[in-house]
Amino acid sequence: MTVKDFVNGFKDARDKEKYVGEHIANKYIPFDEKIGAAKTIVDRSHYKEVDGEKTYVKDSPLEYLLVMISMTELYTDIELSSDNRLKGFDMLESIGFYEVFLKVLGAEASRFNTILAMVRDDTEDLERNFVSYIDRKLKIFSSMFKDIDIDNMKELIENATINQSQYNV
Repeated sequence: MTVKDFVNGFKDARDKEKYVGEHIANKYIPFDEKIGAAKTIVDRSHYKEVDGEKTYVKDSPLEYLLVMISMTELYTDIELSSDNRLKGFDMLESIGFYEVFLKVLGAEASRFNTILAMVRDDTEDLERNFVSYIDRKLKIFSSMFKDIDIDNMKELIENATINQSQYNV
């Protein structure tokens, strides 16, 4: 069902919860799919490309938007336009859909948000925890030396000569 058709029906419905309930296509999303959706949400809302490098930059409003869009797509028969999901979200948000939707979805909405919080916490811990930071830097540092030929390096050092006159020693 298109967002526009849903919005018109929602506005006309006397029992908003019953109307929303009729458009819940999936009352349960498997655990692994919830984790996948949560990881996608966190990845898109907590990282930005800066100078060609993935950098941790948390964007909470974007996270909220992605959560609501993802839950709409996962649980309902409402089709958000792929070319303008923000417009569809705004149409649903403006009529109070999400408040009713989360109430109707109940414990399943809570489970989805619990998994999202776990993924978010794990990501923040990885990115902000000093031990994790040092561990990543040590892995990078050690990988720099992983492919060095030690025997060749020793030979280069042993054969290196310094022209002392060049340094006025």
